[in-house]
Amino acid sequence: MLLKAKYDPKEDRIQLTLHPADKSPQAFWLTRRQCVALLQVIQETLKALPPTAGARAAASKAPGDSRIAMPQASPQLARLRWRRLPKGLRLVFMTEEKKGMRLELGAVELGGLQKTLLQLARRAQWEVEATLQKLAERPAKPPVLH
Repeated sequence: MLLKAKYDPKEDRIQLTLHPADKSPQAFWLTRRQCVALLQVIQETLKALPPTAGARAAASKAPGDSRIAMPQASPQLARLRWRRLPKGLRLVFMTEEKKGMRLELGAVELGGLQKTLLQLARRAQWEVEATLQKLAERPAKPPVLH
C-alpha cells in the first residue's frame, strides 16, 4: 500500500491518500490536532522499538510532499485508531461514514511518515514541534483505577 501526503493551504489541512493495491485510492483530511496526535503516537512507537540503522537511514531519505491528482471531496477524518505492533504500528483511518482503511507500518515506514508530516506541518506553519515538545515534558498521568 502506498501512502501520499500534501498540504492544502485553502483547507489548512494535510491530505493523506492511501493507495491499496487492489482498491481505488482513499483520501482523508488531517487537521492540525490530528497531525499532532499522530506524530505523538509515531514518536512514542519509534522510541519503544529496538533501534535499527535501516530505520534511521530510511527516515533521512524519505520523500517530502508527494503530489498526485486527488479526489475533490476528501472526507474528514473522524477517528484515527492505532495499535502498537511488535515491529511497528497499525493505523486505522475512519471517516464519518464508518469507512475505514487499515495501514500497518514498520519502523522504516514510520520514520518516513514522521518526516513527511513534520515537513508538511512546517510548510503550514503549524508549530507542531513546539507542541510535541510541550506534550513530552508533561508528567505522565497516573492510571485511573475504579
